[in-house]
Amino acid sequence: MHTPTQSDRVPDHPVAGRLLVSAFANDTTVSSREKTLLTLAGQIADHQETVAMPDGLTGLAGRQEFCANLAGTLPTLDQDALLCLIDIDQFRFLNSALGPSVGDVVLKRMSALLQAELAPGDLIGRTGDDEFTILLVGRSLQTARAKVAAMLEAMGRFRLVQLGRDFSLSACAGLAVVSSGDDGDSLLHVVASACGAAKDAGRGSMVLAGEAICLSSRFHREARILTGLQSAIAADRLRLFAQEIFSFDPLVGDVLEFELLVHMVDADGTEFPPSAIIPAAERHGFIRDLDRWVMKAALVDGAELLHRNPNINLSLNLSGPSIADPELWPYIEGLFRKCGVAGARIQFEITETSAITDMAVALAFVQAARAYGCKVALDDFGSGLSSFVYLRTFPVDCIKIDGAFVGKVTEPGSADHAIVKAIVSVARDLGLSVVAEHVDSTEVLATLRQMGIDKVQGFLISQPKPFRELIEKLNG
Repeated sequence: MHTPTQSDRVPDHPVAGRLLVSAFANDTTVSSREKTLLTLAGQIADHQETVAMPDGLTGLAGRQEFCANLAGTLPTLDQDALLCLIDIDQFRFLNSALGPSVGDVVLKRMSALLQAELAPGDLIGRTGDDEFTILLVGRSLQTARAKVAAMLEAMGRFRLVQLGRDFSLSACAGLAVVSSGDDGDSLLHVVASACGAAKDAGRGSMVLAGEAICLSSRFHREARILTGLQSAIAADRLRLFAQEIFSFDPLVGDVLEFELLVHMVDADGTEFPPSAIIPAAERHGFIRDLDRWVMKAALVDGAELLHRNPNINLSLNLSGPSIADPELWPYIEGLFRKCGVAGARIQFEITETSAITDMAVALAFVQAARAYGCKVALDDFGSGLSSFVYLRTFPVDCIKIDGAFVGKVTEPGSADHAIVKAIVSVARDLGLSVVAEHVDSTEVLATLRQMGIDKVQGFLISQPKPFRELIEKLNG
């Protein structure tokens, strides 16, 4: 057996390290375990070489080169400067859904857009898969922030044409004020934290380090919600509310359809609506547990109500992380067997608030659910990049138009009117039904009906009400 010595250590220089690994890989005196370790060392060496070189795709400095440039600039900095980390929203979803070649096009275009905003003396590098780090030199804080805002705006104007549609992108930015003598590694950590706060604040957001503390009240609220969710399940303090989905079709007869929404009652009696608990659950990894609770509460705990009211159908929301869980359909199928409710009475709404991480698993879920007789709808359609990707990928039955497009639909020349009209046309070509959400006036209702919308939902139709109480009231 070969006994490694100090001279066998993989050298710091990546090319030399890879050559040494290659030499030992062909040595018959080296054990298989040592070869495995050497292979891993070779992969690390390859990575070191990659990060040390300029980014081959965009031509920008790679992470290691940018860090070296930053470290060389900071000691001699004698004017105002701002470090900025820009992260493209939902890039990993785009890459997996549309393919890496499309992702490469986006990165090249984003790189060009950002470089066009820079001045001599500024630094830029691609420091992550979907991240660009920029040092803006010689500008006041106000001017530098305005420049970053212009960059985000330019990125937001970019249109990606795929599947015959235009898709818009967005990005978030974390900022940090730079002073002479600052440590580069510490600054990079600070802007990364600020960028994380910006992404928590929503697409297209920008946060300056130090201002992130202004978001702390919301974080405390989310912490309270998450703690409350965990105890609420055990203490039976989650509540199902129902909102009617009204059909214009007179042939539906006495069939009623309701979307179920989950509310949480905290230990002190404070009630939190879905708009508060769903985003918090998605951001902090609790959404799968919450979705499963809703499924069980609707199908098993609500089985007796459903059997007594065979004219009532339910629409249940599923988040991106849930539908990408390979164990979800076996779990739901078990609930169906236990409750005896027909699959045809249930529709699953795929929400777009959180990206689907495994499209193949999600597709298998959709196919299994429809084979069981359930319907599948795309919720919040049009609200983001993934809408048309989901429509192309999943064999769904229904599109629910995002309520943001409904407000000005009564104005024939408005963008909202044109978008709703186009969605209805696409749905008709694909044989899908269309639901419009957030309907709150008779004028909007009349316009939607005239445009060919099949169903509507909103406060004009009904306010969400406790599910069990609502059904009992319908029974007189």
